[in-house]
Amino acid sequence: MAGEKRINMADNESHPNITVFGTETEFEGELDFTDNLVITGAYHGTIKSGGNLEIAKTAVCTVDSITTDTIVISGQVAGNVKAPSRLEMKSGCKITGDVTTARLKIADKVDFCGQVTMLEEDSETPDIFALSPQEYKQILAKSVPGPEEAKEIEQDDTESKYSHNHL
Repeated sequence: MAGEKRINMADNESHPNITVFGTETEFEGELDFTDNLVITGAYHGTIKSGGNLEIAKTAVCTVDSITTDTIVISGQVAGNVKAPSRLEMKSGCKITGDVTTARLKIADKVDFCGQVTMLEEDSETPDIFALSPQEYKQILAKSVPGPEEAKEIEQDDTESKYSHNHL
């Protein structure tokens, strides 16, 4: 179809199932899903999900709240949005409501009226691209066993094999 931009979330291998509410679709109520949802029409209600949500440029959503792992907004949203992993506001979108997320990306020409609350990201997995080379080396040094620890690990493995062979 000429001039139509296809939304392709199928490349996301971890959530290959995609549901699309078309531009002619109007949905009202509480929505719960686990994979990927793309809204291109109108939606009124509450959305709760552990999956990924895309509000397309043609979509108009009036919500009590949206809670989903990640959300990309290109259209219009009125209501509070919580995306624990990531929230992206695309150029031309309009959002009226508070947003809560760990990672936020806001493009130019976004119409946003609300408050932002940033969540703490999982501190156990460091962002290696945000570390200096020295910090990265320190993390590696902590995760690689020294010579004495390596001997202990090897000795434990030998004892474990010995005890299993004589059961």
